[in-house]
Amino acid sequence: MELLVVGQRWVNDAELQLGLGTLISEEGRTITLMFAAAEETRTYAAHRSPLSRVKFVEGERIRNQDGYEITIDQVIEKNGLYFYHGMTDSGEKLEIPEGNLDPHTSFNLPNQRLFIGQIDRPSHFELRRKASALADYLAHSELRGLTGGRTSLIPHQLYIANEVAKRYAPRVLLADEVGLGKTIEAGLILNQQVFSGRAQRVLILVPETLLHQWLVEMLRRFNLHFSLFGENRVFNEEGGIDVEENPFETEQLIICSIDFLITNPEAQELVCEASWDLLIVDEAHHLEWSETQVSPEYRLVEHLSSQTSGLLLLTATPEQLGKSAHFARLRLLDPDRFHSYTDFAEEEQEYRLIADLIDEIKAADPKTLANVDWQNRLQDYGQEIAEQAANIAESGSNSIEPLIDRLLDRHGTGRVLFRNTRNTIKGFPKRKLHKYPLDNPIAYTISDQEKNELPVKALLHPELNYQLSDTAEDNWTNFDPRIEWLLSFLSTNKKQKVLVIAASEITALDIAEHIRLKTGEPPAVFHEAMSIIERDRAAAYFADEEYGSQSLICSEIGSEGRNFQFAHHLVLFDLPLNPDLLEQRIGRLDRIGQTETINIHLPYLKGTAQESLATIYHNGIGAFENISSAALTLFNEHKTKIVENLRQGTVNDSLLADIKKRYEVLEENIQAGRDRLLEYNSCRPRAATALMESATKYDAETPVPDFIQEFSDIYGIEHEIQSNQRVVLRPTENMMAPLPALPDEGMTLTYQRDTALSQEDLHFMSADHPLLVQALDSILSSETGSTSVVSISYKAVEKGSILVECFFSIEGISGRGSQSLRYLPSTGIRTIIDQKKRSHTALTSDVLEKYKQPVKRSIGAKIVASQRSVIEDLLDASKNLAAIKSKEIKEKSLQQAQQDMQREIERLTALSRVNPNVRESEVEASRAQLEATLVSLEKVNFKLDAIRILINT
Repeated sequence: MELLVVGQRWVNDAELQLGLGTLISEEGRTITLMFAAAEETRTYAAHRSPLSRVKFVEGERIRNQDGYEITIDQVIEKNGLYFYHGMTDSGEKLEIPEGNLDPHTSFNLPNQRLFIGQIDRPSHFELRRKASALADYLAHSELRGLTGGRTSLIPHQLYIANEVAKRYAPRVLLADEVGLGKTIEAGLILNQQVFSGRAQRVLILVPETLLHQWLVEMLRRFNLHFSLFGENRVFNEEGGIDVEENPFETEQLIICSIDFLITNPEAQELVCEASWDLLIVDEAHHLEWSETQVSPEYRLVEHLSSQTSGLLLLTATPEQLGKSAHFARLRLLDPDRFHSYTDFAEEEQEYRLIADLIDEIKAADPKTLANVDWQNRLQDYGQEIAEQAANIAESGSNSIEPLIDRLLDRHGTGRVLFRNTRNTIKGFPKRKLHKYPLDNPIAYTISDQEKNELPVKALLHPELNYQLSDTAEDNWTNFDPRIEWLLSFLSTNKKQKVLVIAASEITALDIAEHIRLKTGEPPAVFHEAMSIIERDRAAAYFADEEYGSQSLICSEIGSEGRNFQFAHHLVLFDLPLNPDLLEQRIGRLDRIGQTETINIHLPYLKGTAQESLATIYHNGIGAFENISSAALTLFNEHKTKIVENLRQGTVNDSLLADIKKRYEVLEENIQAGRDRLLEYNSCRPRAATALMESATKYDAETPVPDFIQEFSDIYGIEHEIQSNQRVVLRPTENMMAPLPALPDEGMTLTYQRDTALSQEDLHFMSADHPLLVQALDSILSSETGSTSVVSISYKAVEKGSILVECFFSIEGISGRGSQSLRYLPSTGIRTIIDQKKRSHTALTSDVLEKYKQPVKRSIGAKIVASQRSVIEDLLDASKNLAAIKSKEIKEKSLQQAQQDMQREIERLTALSRVNPNVRESEVEASRAQLEATLVSLEKVNFKLDAIRILINT
């Protein structure tokens, strides 16, 4: 140990958190240090202690106890103490004796840690290198935020999400047909906006009945933790409002019922006072608007959308409610653009002409596109379009997609409205209805008077009416023939997964209990009183092919949100008095990804409202085997007569004929009103296919599994690989850092997308999972692994000499408007030089990983101390080399950013001249983004992130 002098500054290598220690006494074999920052005094053995003397060098920044900072330009030693001379930021010369150093001084820079003997294990250094490489890889992926959720990789969903999410402040209407995934598309867009930093404060407005569905979907699929806002979050215990803080500003991600806001003007005022980056409104077709009357719900959304840059509206198929309702939604997106319904209706006629033109181009021989007739027609849509067609013809190419893409870009509402239909998206299964007429039990028999007095729902669900009656003597499950039929069906189809849906929680629980008593095997149950975790477990129990339940018994909530396309049998224990709700039930199985025909089983009681409703649904509108956008409209038009027939337990032939005739008319009108141009634009097959291929490759090549295993091994996390694509992670007492995303009880995860989709109790460990994000941050935001000393045997340099390997990471990137990372390299700068300052790029990290040998920390510290001047010189040379590479990278990045982003600005500017759906604000935002990106790239620098000393043996 060197000469000991009272006043010297030392650090405890094992407890750096103590800060700088001051030597206050030396008594032969022991020394005593006072750690002012930790308010502790420690005594150590003089020759066997984990202590290192602190010495700062020229160029480093230090701070004194009064808070003044200097950049050191000279270090003078007097009587065993260091005196640091330098300049403050204001240009004032200042001397800081080491005794006056700030006791809270930390040693985060790699060179500081290296020279005070803080040398990490080689495995920690390698983990840091891999973490940095993985973080860079993810930051540069164009799929980040789009593929990390628990969702299937479906081309049209990826296309819409990618097209919308990359825009500045997207304002679009998502109007896909039932089963095509509007909520998933909104979640993908939202997730990407959050990951990119474009959206931080998000408000989702939904009907009261969909609150928990959205909460679960955002959490389970995208790991987005939203807060539900209702009376308990807005009002205090006395029913008043906290005047000091707007409750809507206490959370970043909020889901709120639009019904709650409408009935509580004070809450409505608060939500409008808060600022939002993105507003999402589900069931937007319920926002009523006309030129003479506007609903309160519409006014609220209109006000919020006027002060929120991003807006996503989710709605039923636009034609379902008519063109004026469709216009009302577009008006919310851009009131300046869609200001006149008359102008909009006239403009739509032009869209049909363009759709006809595209149809003709698809049918034509590409070689004829240079003909005079074609050229004259195409000139009306722009000179560049005619020229592109001529080039296709002259080149002999059969690829007309670029020409169609250009037409779609310049015309129609495709930039603000996306709607995919089953006419354009293939891959859906067939449906087959199986009806089982059963005798109505005596216990359910009621008088004609009761039929007219009871609510219709009581007639459709007689078991509930019976249980509530004074005459109930037995449990309904003991005599209801639907129960006996269900038990027989399950027994006959033991190897099949069967989803059973009933209207109420009580009915579902009674069915499940009866099955348990009769078979000894409890089925999975799913109802609204269960917690999110309980629902996940029930769904997972049902999905498990080997040990899971044959059936899942659901209340009506089973028809919302969850998808069970792995099952092919649906039992409708009863029927809802709403065709859209019936479609939601069937839609749990009728999804993209369903591989077999869906068998719909309908047991019903003869001569009752159940039979009447089944007849109307099946024979009147074909609701079981087909999807109809007109069903609800038709049902509402005939509601009075339908209810009369349900009470009678029969269906009048004339009513059935009227329903069927009206249904055909409505469907014909809808098909005639289809915006084919919009359908073309909502999913461009070539782009969607390319995205799908990229996403599939991204999944297959992900480095996440290897990284998580290595991270767990080093950070003290128990990592257990189980069968069925499962991995269990559990925290231990030896964890190096807290990870909030890892629960105390641990987590079971999978890296396989298909497994995650079928077993919803598992975490899907993707690039977007919070645990991975926290793991990377815990490494890269700390000093862990930033220094290392190893030995190698390398013939290209002399034995006994050293090489210095440095890693420089990007710094200086900030600002949500910047796109700088897109134009910077996917990795930082790496240098490796010997004592003659020669580069050895052939010694890659992978090569070194194979041939390096560990060096004891104590020996490594002595070598570094003895070779400090040599290492400092090589570090300076490495920084100079990195500076040269940094300049080259910066110049190339600036040139590429200018070129790419200017091209997009020119494209948007050109489009805005012919397509009014391209907002001027979008063009201006692109210009601002270019400017912010260039400014950010100018500020880019590379900081020293890690040092490895290589001793050649």
